[in-house]
Amino acid sequence: MHLEPWREIARFGRKMVEQGLVGSHFGNISVREEEYIHITSTGSMLDELTEEEVVVVPLRDESPEDALASTELRVHRRVYALTEHNAVVHGHTPYAVILSMKYDSIKPVDAEGGYFLGEIPVVEGESGRARKSLGERTARGLLEAGGACGTSVGDELVGRTCTGRPGVFLRRLRKAEAKLPHTTSSLP
Repeated sequence: MHLEPWREIARFGRKMVEQGLVGSHFGNISVREEEYIHITSTGSMLDELTEEEVVVVPLRDESPEDALASTELRVHRRVYALTEHNAVVHGHTPYAVILSMKYDSIKPVDAEGGYFLGEIPVVEGESGRARKSLGERTARGLLEAGGACGTSVGDELVGRTCTGRPGVFLRRLRKAEAKLPHTTSSLP
């Protein structure tokens, strides 16, 4: 089943919130289609996305519409420039944020996660419109592993579609919830 890019983004955003992986405002999603990126708008709610809240921007060049797109657009552009992937999912999942503060990589503890994902590197960098470093480091991590997690920022996953590798990783994070201690006092 092939969905219009905004519908695929809306469907996956809704699933992320419904499954408790992220709060409504804690993430962004994009899909590459030929020479364009369809990306959630800044301030949009992942579980209530409409066609108007998914911005279409050029793949390579800056445009006036960039101001409406997620503040992580630069990261998404860099990922698409350096990889062959067609979807980027960035969620500020509490589990990934906690794990990224303590570890240099995230290793799935179950067979499915290990098979589909392998080890996910934690990359240093800051998020936001003005930051170039996170985009570069994330793209490099994605080239090596298909996923990356920014320190204290959250997870960034890529795939041919939103439901491929990103979907597996987010399901793995949901399972990790039960394995994490209910305190973060020992974290740096």
